[in-house]
Amino acid sequence: MSNCDLYRPGAEGVVEIVAARKACRYHRRGQVYPLSRMTPDGLCPFAFHALYPDCLAMLSRGRYPTEGGREFCRIRCPFAGEGVEFGVFRIPRDRTIRGRLELLVRKAADRIVPVEILEHGIAIEVLRAGAGCPCGYRAGDRFVMNVKGKGEICPAAFYAIFPFSSPARAGDRSGGLRVPCPDYITDIVLSLGGTAEPFFRRCDDYRGISLLVDGAGAPRDLNALLGEMGIPCLSVFATAFPYMLTLERGGSLGFLTRDRSAAGIQCPNPSVRVRMFIRRDRASGRYRLEVHGRDAACPRGLEPGRGYALPPLEGGAFPLRALAALYPHIMSLKAEREGGRRVRCAAEKVDMLVEISRGEG
Repeated sequence: MSNCDLYRPGAEGVVEIVAARKACRYHRRGQVYPLSRMTPDGLCPFAFHALYPDCLAMLSRGRYPTEGGREFCRIRCPFAGEGVEFGVFRIPRDRTIRGRLELLVRKAADRIVPVEILEHGIAIEVLRAGAGCPCGYRAGDRFVMNVKGKGEICPAAFYAIFPFSSPARAGDRSGGLRVPCPDYITDIVLSLGGTAEPFFRRCDDYRGISLLVDGAGAPRDLNALLGEMGIPCLSVFATAFPYMLTLERGGSLGFLTRDRSAAGIQCPNPSVRVRMFIRRDRASGRYRLEVHGRDAACPRGLEPGRGYALPPLEGGAFPLRALAALYPHIMSLKAEREGGRRVRCAAEKVDMLVEISRGEG
């Protein structure tokens, strides 16, 4: 059996909740989580990062094709070899009588104003085990996403911090790498230790990093590709992608914005914290980033009161789903002087092998 070259065995260290503006159903200030409790039931974090956007879309009532009598989504893990194939689907939630009444009230209220409705749980099941996976998963293994009440970190917070959580930095808390949760209303801030310098000194600058797809043609410079696609900030896009996918699927995130066609998020740079709406035009299907606040000047020039067009989810110079899946690997290379890795991006309408490399830059 070959080992997954993305796998990081023996990861140590913790994630600490160091600030919270408002109460959150998952976290309070001072909580500490070991890295092993960042994902549902210990699921491989590289796999969960690839799965989370569809988990959020299903949780938020997004629509999916029906398979075996239920809405279903198939996704392969990012291992470039014979990776694990997962299925994502909804499962019933156990409810008390009071909980059932609350659900009915929320559904009635949602007809008037957008309300968060957590009607179902989300399960992730191994459909096919990969020969190169060191985790030993077998077909039928199941993981249940933390919707409420499990002792794991919030899935949205995991998605935000994972690109910065390499085990080489996670055990060192002296530098204080902090990343805010995408929810700017609760404004939960998580500390991973390590240092923010490799990531935020040249915020959203990826000089020297290139992508090669399926071994064909010449490598593409990442900075140039982002410019061609019209993406004003890769970090902002990566944060926004799960919400864009949810809106694309017809899901509802309006409980934060009071607008069923929009979602509210903030960027992961802890000193800037650009706060924005991601809005989908129902007629054209186009997305727009609308900035409405920030704590400091943005290195990428994102300004309050301005709007920025984003590419559609399908078509264009590079698949947006693949770009979002590559983000943690890109950020890992950003912290290194040189190196490379091979990542499989395989989900609905996308199946590509991308070689990411970095030289001096």
